[in-house]
Amino acid sequence: MGAAGNERSSRRRRGGAAELFGEWGEDGKWVAECPSLPGCVSQGETRNEAIDNIRDAIRVYVAVLEEDHLPILEQRFDTLLVAV
Repeated sequence: MGAAGNERSSRRRRGGAAELFGEWGEDGKWVAECPSLPGCVSQGETRNEAIDNIRDAIRVYVAVLEEDHLPILEQRFDTLLVAV
């Protein structure tokens, strides 16, 4: 497959889903983390702001991996919420 095919695959990969963990931080800001991308953490004054910020952080993280020709781990997750 030529370079154009690789470029299309790369573009498709960016539109996927990512698992996020979120919680209120000690400083009162909402913190969002993408566990499949080590160190990819962001925060915001509100939950929505934190989600927007982590979305941007994920895009930048993936772009750097692609630029450095490093593999992007496939997202494989199953999230469960258990009441105790």
